[in-house]
Amino acid sequence: MSHGSHYEYGLAQAFGKPAIVIHCHELEESFIASGVVISDLVLTIECKKIHEVRSHLTSDRVRDFLTQFVPIRSN
Repeated sequence: MSHGSHYEYGLAQAFGKPAIVIHCHELEESFIASGVVISDLVLTIECKKIHEVRSHLTSDRVRDFLTQFVPIRSN
């Protein structure tokens, strides 16, 4: 796991920005990731395999979450 993702998550939290946290059972979770605080600014996604991430990121649940913070247009 990259330390960069921890840094980006920390910055998002510090500046009150939304974040999507992905827990993938196929990948080892870091110590820092185990301390993620759930709030209105954090959406967590659970998946078993890494190849499932794409379908989760294009789901209505993620779109609804992001629409709260960013104007998103449908094609």
